[in-house]
Parts: sequence; C-alpha cells; structure tokens
Amino acid sequence: MVEYKQRPTEERDIPELLENMREPDKEALMASHGFSPEQGVEHALSVSRDAITGLADGKLVCVYGSQRLTVLGTIGLPWMFSTNELPKHYRAFARKSLRGLEAWRAEYSLLYVMVDRRNTAAWRWISWLGFILAGTQEVGEDKILFDEFVMGVEL
Repeated sequence: MVEYKQRPTEERDIPELLENMREPDKEALMASHGFSPEQGVEHALSVSRDAITGLADGKLVCVYGSQRLTVLGTIGLPWMFSTNELPKHYRAFARKSLRGLEAWRAEYSLLYVMVDRRNTAAWRWISWLGFILAGTQEVGEDKILFDEFVMGVEL
C-alpha cells in the first residue's frame, strides 16, 4: 500500500521538483510568465506563505500553494507544480487536495485560477474540484489559450 503524505515545502524539495516537473507545467510557466521552471518555482514560493509538498512513498508528487492577489485583499490565487509521479497517484492526490481547498475557501472570498488549455490533467482536476469556467484569455507572444476558473462567487 502506498503511503501518501503532505507537509510544508522544504528547500530540499526544489531540486527533485525541478528534475521531474511535468512538461505541461513547464509549458504553462513559459507561456504565462516567460519563466523557466526554476524562475517559476522561485517566484511561486516567494509569494506564497502556505506551500505544501505532496509525497507518495517518499517520492515528490507535487508542490502547491496560494497567494493573495493584493496584500489586504481576499482573492486567492492557487498554484501547483507536479512531477511525473502525479499520473500514477492521481486519485489519491485528488482526494487529499480537497483538504487544501477547504482551507483556501475559509481564507479567501474568491479563488481564481488560470489553466493552460493544453494541460488537460490540470483542467480536469480544477473542474472536478468545483471551479467554474469564467472565461478564456490569449496569453503571451504565442497567444496560448488559458481558461479562467473561479470559486466562491455567484456568476
């Protein structure tokens, strides 16, 4: 039986995350911000106070967290980077991610996520969690389609 564990992200998690990051996450970072994986992870961790690492039998599956849109605001921007281990443990991860979602819903009045449309796994996960598709934007020089999802407000 696989042991699933979540804990606060530690500096030692970063090399494993970067070495095994899924291609769709790398592509989304480049398309949305022009960031390399290293830059994207560094930025996400610098603006988030609640980064969590998900493990399966000691192997890193994902790192996720959230940030406030503004310092005093109540809009939360969740983010996640996953490794190639995620597809092997998708169901267990999805169930455990509900706990993180509950904490975010208690902290923020609105959650807002942009998902690279090419990342079908992320799209399915966000939809499964109950986020509502609110719009689409062309992002970056290549005009990659990103879908906007929200939770916490009536549309």
